Amino acid sequence: MPHLVLQHSPDLTDKMANVAKAVYDAAHASDIVPNKIAIKVRSIACDNILMTSEKQDFVHLTAYLLSGRSVEEKAQLADELLAALAAQLPEVGSLSVDPRDMDAATFRKRAL
Repeated sequence: MPHLVLQHSPDLTDKMANVAKAVYDAAHASDIVPNKIAIKVRSIACDNILMTSEKQDFVHLTAYLLSGRSVEEKAQLADELLAALAAQLPEVGSLSVDPRDMDAATFRKRAL
């Protein structure tokens, strides 16, 4: 853990490999992520976007974490991940990070 899911506007697809690497590196460097080998990053281009504001490029990062971290720890990780996004994408109008708890008691995984 964590699973880091980048949703982004399609115009940014060519940049996502570098962004994913930067997000991975930020999670790997964080004290909040103890199990470094379990970090996973993926990106999804969002083709259908409706906004009430003027359309702008965006990246939204959802950080799925096993439960057990404090609010302060999740806020620290969000700050670290947002800094990584901002460093890679200074021209992008909307960058956001949302840490989410996954219930450790019910999460299941199969790995070969």
